[in-house]
Amino acid sequence: MRIVHVVYDVVSVVFLGIAVVMATGVAFVFVRMPQIRARVEQYEAMEIQAENESFCEKRGLTPETYAFQTCEFDLDEIRANEDKRQASPLF
Repeated sequence: MRIVHVVYDVVSVVFLGIAVVMATGVAFVFVRMPQIRARVEQYEAMEIQAENESFCEKRGLTPETYAFQTCEFDLDEIRANEDKRQASPLF
């Protein structure tokens, strides 16, 4: 009977340790969430900028021209409209 109590105590301590580690991990993520979100948004903005530049350059526009800036503006507008469509309910 004593072995059952020992096993129970060991299992309880292991589960408590797992719970503490998980709680610490969750707390760490919640504390750092604004930084993580900002980094993701910054990466997405850089990725979109690179895509815009690539798209406009493929059409023979150079970055120093007004037409290039207009091309990028138009792409930003298209993306904004698509974001609105994605955010709206289907029905």
